[in-house]
Parts: sequence; C-alpha cells; structure tokens
Amino acid sequence: MNKRFLIVSITMLFALASICAYANVTFAGKDTTTKGDWSKKYGKNGVILFAAKDQTDMKDIAKFDDAKNNRWDWANPTDDARGLITLTDAKKRMGTCMYNNPTSVISIESKIDNYQVALFVIDWDSTARIQELTGFQGAKAPDKPDATVQNPEFNAGVYYKWLVTGKDPFKIQVVHKGGANWVMSGLFLDKVEGSAVQSFDKLTSTWGGIRAGN
Repeated sequence: MNKRFLIVSITMLFALASICAYANVTFAGKDTTTKGDWSKKYGKNGVILFAAKDQTDMKDIAKFDDAKNNRWDWANPTDDARGLITLTDAKKRMGTCMYNNPTSVISIESKIDNYQVALFVIDWDSTARIQELTGFQGAKAPDKPDATVQNPEFNAGVYYKWLVTGKDPFKIQVVHKGGANWVMSGLFLDKVEGSAVQSFDKLTSTWGGIRAGN
C-alpha cells in the first residue's frame, strides 16, 4: 500500500471520528411516585402538557410532531394529586391527555445531544386501558416494546423514561392493547450531564449524512 495514501486515510479517519456522535436510545425505567408533581423532577429543558389547549415550554425541544393525534380534558382544573401541575399556575393541576387508536408514533428533535425524555401516562377514567410504549431512533420501532402500561399503575399515573444520545429524532411508538384508546398526558425533556456517547448499534455523523448500522 502506498505510504502516503495510508497516512491520508488514517488522517481522514481521525477527522471523521472527531465530528461523529453516536446515536442511541436506552430505556431507563419508570417512576410511580412523582404523580402530577413533575416540576420537582422533570422538564428543566422542555415541557409539553397535552390538553384541549396544550401547554408548552419548548426550551431545548427544537421540534415536536404529535402525528395529528386528538386531545381531551378529563378534569381541568382538578385537585387530584395525579393531575399535572400547570405551566401557568403552580397551584393548579390538569387531568388531560392526547389520545388515539390503535397505533401512533410521536417524535421530538432536541437542541442537545444527551438527554432524558420522561413520558407521563395516566388512565384517568377507567381501569381497563392497556398500551405498549417503545422509544427509538430511526425508521422503525423494535419489535419488542420497552413497557406495557396497565393497571393499577396506569390509573395511578406513571412516568416512563428514556436516555437518548445524538441528533436523530427521538420517537415514541404507542400501541393500543385494551380499553377505549391509548392516552398520554405529558412529555418532559432533561439534559443528561456528561457524555452519554456509546457505540452500541448506530453511528451518526454530521459529515456527508453517513449512517452505519440500523
């Protein structure tokens, strides 16, 4: 091999590595204790509260696609501790949601590279709903869901969390499995300090739109 060619190739590889960032989604579990008091724990970098009239503080959310799903207010305002604290008044709560049937995919694009997304779901008016949630990047959700949401936690209100790395849009697929329809009430973005970059299964680059893996 030509020595000069080898040196140039190695130089290009190092240059490429310096502008690449890994993309990855990791399911980080659930939170059943915070209830509607999201402001104590979530949403420092962005908040979307789904309602007949959404309440939003986009901050580091560059773009949100709700897939044209429907909205509903069960109880707005409410004194129920499961109701999410409103953005306009910290003393008020709202029992509201986005809903549809049977399957949908919502997506967000973030201004930051390492972040957590928390999704609050609550089956406010029944104990019959069941739905599956999957967080992912790319064209298609994995076959196995991250979580199956059902009662009693669903009726009590539960947050599901994902850690996300990279500029690729983060998507949540929700699949209706029981009851009238699927529902979700709030989405919260928080920056993850330090580097969450890991190789895992997908490499993204801002140079040339290079993609490796799925």
